[in-house]
Amino acid sequence: MPLDEEKEIRKLKSGGKVVAEIGDGINNAPMLATADVGIVMGLRCSKGNRRNILVKDDIRDVVKAIELSRLTVSKIRQNLVLAFLYNVLSITIGAVSSITGLAFY
Repeated sequence: MPLDEEKEIRKLKSGGKVVAEIGDGINNAPMLATADVGIVMGLRCSKGNRRNILVKDDIRDVVKAIELSRLTVSKIRQNLVLAFLYNVLSITIGAVSSITGLAFY
């Protein structure tokens, strides 16, 4: 029952768990709203509902969405590391150039 599911989600969250729920958004709206992430399948987005991820009716798309999000976070971290290294190298070259009077082109 939806209310029992909502109670179970609250119990998991009070134990420090992060909870994601999948549903169609019709009879299980309370559990989707209570979860940290509510995944609604097969429905159009309603205004103001920013905590839901919308996918097609295929539950395998949830796994694809999680994999895509992990790849995205990995790429963001990679770009941050490369930007940091680039800036350290550029600042070092600039400092050496200004101290020694040499120009690096």
